[in-house]
Amino acid sequence: MGNIQRILISDLSGKSNILAKAKQFGLDLESHDPVVLEIVAQLKELESQGFQFEGAEASFELLMRKAIGTRRKYFDLLAFRVIDQKFKDNEPTQAEATIKVRVGGHTEHTAVG
Repeated sequence: MGNIQRILISDLSGKSNILAKAKQFGLDLESHDPVVLEIVAQLKELESQGFQFEGAEASFELLMRKAIGTRRKYFDLLAFRVIDQKFKDNEPTQAEATIKVRVGGHTEHTAVG
């Protein structure tokens, strides 16, 4: 199998990169579509906040699907609780999170800590 071209997405990306990625994801976008400029602007804003999409193609696909209006809703967030504890100055902070989500018709509780 030969080499393949991989298009990276970053704050330096423009419309052509967005359109190429849309094609890879099977999304129908045209260069004159105003949502393309919206995606470029959102990408630049998120990257200025510290997000990176070069190695997170699935996250970028979700961002595109949200802008286009085709993002699936996989779960409903019902509630969450986060506890952050610091015991001593020389010990790391401990954190624990509990979430409650509905997936399909079932409610799930998960604790991470």
